[in-house]
Amino acid sequence: MAYITKADLITHVYDEIIDVITRANDDITNKAISAGIGEAKAYLNRYDLVAIFGTDAAAPTFTDEFLNNLVKDIIVWRLIILSNPNINVEISRAAYKDACKTLIQANKGIDVDPGWPLRTDSITLPGQFPQGTNGGGEAINGGLDPSGNIGWNSNQRRQNHW
Repeated sequence: MAYITKADLITHVYDEIIDVITRANDDITNKAISAGIGEAKAYLNRYDLVAIFGTDAAAPTFTDEFLNNLVKDIIVWRLIILSNPNINVEISRAAYKDACKTLIQANKGIDVDPGWPLRTDSITLPGQFPQGTNGGGEAINGGLDPSGNIGWNSNQRRQNHW
C-alpha cells in the first residue's frame, strides 16, 4: 500500500498544477512520490521505517500528520523542480529545506521529539557467538540514546593566560 498517493498531495499543490507539471503523466508523479519517501527514509534511519511507511504489501501501523506534511513538502519540491507554472518556487524551496532540517534534527534527537516508533532490532554476529547472544553488541536501542547513535562531549577548552 502506498504511504502517500497523488490524491494526498492536495494539501500542498492542486491536481491541475501537478498535471501541468507532469503533463498528466502519473508515472512521473509516482516516481516523485517514491523519491520523496526514499529521501525521508534516508533521514529517519533511527526509526521503525516499516511501522511508519509500511511496505508494498502492508499499510503503516503508525500515522502522524506532521511527518506526512514533511514528506509531502519533499515530494512537492521534487515535482516543482521539473517546472514551475503558477507556483512560488522560493516558498516551496524554503518548505523543502525546513522539512529536511526537521528530519535531520528528529533523527539526531536534537530539539525535536516527534514520538515516532524507534527501531528495535538488535546487532548480531552470526556464527561467531553462541545462539541468542550478540557477542558484545547490544540492542540498537539498549544504550542511553535510543537511536543507537553515540554522542560525547567534553568541557570547554581552557585558555590560561600567564
